Amino acid sequence: MIRCASFACLAAFLLAATAEAAPTTRPADAAWSKTVASLAHALSVRDAAGLDALLPAGAVVKSFDGSPADVARLIARVTRGTLVSARAYTSPPAVLAADLAADAKKSSAVPAEWARRMDARDDRDMARANATAAQWLATSVGSTDGDPVAVICLWVPTQDPAGAADAPAGDMVFALVKGVRGEAGQVFVRTIAFGDPLR
Repeated sequence: MIRCASFACLAAFLLAATAEAAPTTRPADAAWSKTVASLAHALSVRDAAGLDALLPAGAVVKSFDGSPADVARLIARVTRGTLVSARAYTSPPAVLAADLAADAKKSSAVPAEWARRMDARDDRDMARANATAAQWLATSVGSTDGDPVAVICLWVPTQDPAGAADAPAGDMVFALVKGVRGEAGQVFVRTIAFGDPLR
């Protein structure tokens, strides 16, 4: 189920435009934004200990393909990766595909071929991409309206099988995150689902 939803979302994401969208998504609060920034940093520098310290007892780390996963496997999956996007939201976002497309276009790590795929034909394509992306996120981490969520993506280069220097290859690896609020207002990581939806 997760893999199927992930593939549908990525297909929509590749159609998403980088044009400015209406600000219908509430910004994340400072505590959650800080937690997501720390997660993104730990992933980008492959800091397993730092990442593990951000996960309270009972936190779940799982892969899109359903195979057993933990912090070590998550770190291994993003080895050599470059951070492309780290977006935190107070509730399921209305413009997730547009946000990710804009970040990917600005990243020098993402090949131009990928950037070209992100152009949508019209506003209808954008609306469909945003709706599909929001559903993908909710399905993957089990979030509902009001849950703090986040999406972190890294571009991980892979060697082209033919060895062609002019054909950069790689994977866009996503880490989808759900948080939970504590009694004192702090926000903890509850679930991380990760992987490349196309693999």
